[in-house]
Amino acid sequence: MLAWPCPWLFPDDFRSEGRNFAPYRAQLVVVRTSLERGQKKNEFWLSGYITNTGNYPWRMQELEVRFMEGEGKLVDVCHPEMSEKFVVQPHQEQAFRVALGTLALTNKGIVARVRVQTATDGNRPAKTE
Repeated sequence: MLAWPCPWLFPDDFRSEGRNFAPYRAQLVVVRTSLERGQKKNEFWLSGYITNTGNYPWRMQELEVRFMEGEGKLVDVCHPEMSEKFVVQPHQEQAFRVALGTLALTNKGIVARVRVQTATDGNRPAKTE
């Protein structure tokens, strides 16, 4: 009789698509990022590391990159999708590199702040598209 209320008491453990990422977003920390120019003048690449401080594995899907000028002035935002999806295991870190495409960044004082926008349950099989 106790098994019946489990999906309502522990919804993340019984979802068909796996654990809901939103409550765990802060446990994925993007560190040591580097913004590089590509072969073309305004083409940029972002590289860095994603550290999983939590207890669940997560498959990286999409980042959010905010370009800031000075103290909190938002200049631009982009959401690069990971071309190669990978899982960051609990208490581990994983390197990444994503194409940001063409950006019109002209000021030298621009800082990129990066976070994981979307991830899926790393215990579930990867979706093939």
